[in-house]
Amino acid sequence: MPLTQQGNDREMGSIQAILIDYEGTLNDTRGSGRLYARDLAAHMARRYHDHRADWPAAVMAAMDVMRRMQDEGMVDDSQGYAEYRRNELRAWARTLLNSAGVPFGGEEWLDAFIAEVQAAVAPRFVPMPGAVECLDRLRSMGLRLYLTSGGSSEYTAACLRDAGIAGNFAAIIGPDQVATLKNGPAFYRRCLEVAGVPAAQACAVDDSPGPLDWALAVGCYAVGVGQAALGLPVRSRFATANSLDDLPGVLSILIK
Repeated sequence: MPLTQQGNDREMGSIQAILIDYEGTLNDTRGSGRLYARDLAAHMARRYHDHRADWPAAVMAAMDVMRRMQDEGMVDDSQGYAEYRRNELRAWARTLLNSAGVPFGGEEWLDAFIAEVQAAVAPRFVPMPGAVECLDRLRSMGLRLYLTSGGSSEYTAACLRDAGIAGNFAAIIGPDQVATLKNGPAFYRRCLEVAGVPAAQACAVDDSPGPLDWALAVGCYAVGVGQAALGLPVRSRFATANSLDDLPGVLSILIK
């Protein structure tokens, strides 16, 4: 079982809560994105059945615009999350319709269109290998689980409810609830406030180096999962796991 851990053993044993990421950690982002793109293209083809368009290409263009905006948002969230999310969805909708050559109205029209699509096309949860079993094992260890994702809590909760595993979490927390994007230590400070958990009793689990650094900066333990985390430097309160299958064992060592 791959493990990198260093720290003062007298500090161990305090972990009670796991702050676990969604995209790339529990959810296979590429796999779920492919399913959503397929379902959205089919929905648009039905909605505009008299309009000839390459809907798969239009969907991909819209998703590319959203990814670029998310990358920019990770740097600057000064506009506030609600405004950022509204602008992101409108840019997505404009790109989708422009790419297909479909005329559309103003912002109110776009907002109604977005709501319609969100109601018609559900996001998909595609579990990373061992994800569901890992959650069961963590709960059996007496740990409280909190989903702390960079995506909106409404979106993530819908995915987890559809998969029948939302009940594993004491709370599903997103930037819409903590009023900041997942782009720095402040995100974790606010997640801890929502969860009512001291940093010294929490462990963040993520597949990306940035969030692991931010969690450590506020005093949490942290475990990096997957290839992107395996090469990170050894630090106090930090460990790595090759996969979710290894995560409970790694945590059991941190908790000792």
